[in-house]
Order: sequence, then structure tokens, then C-alpha cells
Amino acid sequence: MKQDSGDLSDLDMAGFKETEHEEIPYRFIKSDYYGTRNTTIITINETGEYKISEQNFSENGKKLEKTSFQFKL
Repeated sequence: MKQDSGDLSDLDMAGFKETEHEEIPYRFIKSDYYGTRNTTIITINETGEYKISEQNFSENGKKLEKTSFQFKL
């Protein structure tokens, strides 16, 4: 990854990698038509307890609601 965040409208086609196995050069994507809207983390501890956390973002990348829950199987 080149940067943590970026605006896709700042890139031309040369800014994207050429193979299908490589990724868009930003972790957090901001654009008018596509972008990061949430991130999800799933953890499982040694006793089998699952925790799922999700952070929502606005189209400008500002943090919105964060939710989490946990359960044991």
C-alpha cells in the first residue's frame, strides 16, 4: 500500500496496478462513486468467544457509528 487513504479521482489508469493480484493503492478509499464505508474486525479467543466489531464511515471518511457484539459457540 502506498498510502492509508486517498481519492481515486486523483489517479489516472497508470496509478492502478496492472495485475489482478495486486490491489488499489489506498487502504481507505474516498470517491464520488466508490469508497470505504465500513471496516469489520472478527476475533476469536482461546476459549472460543467470538467478537465482531464494525466501524461505519461517511463518504468523506469521517467516523460514524461503531457497533460490536460477542458470542461463544
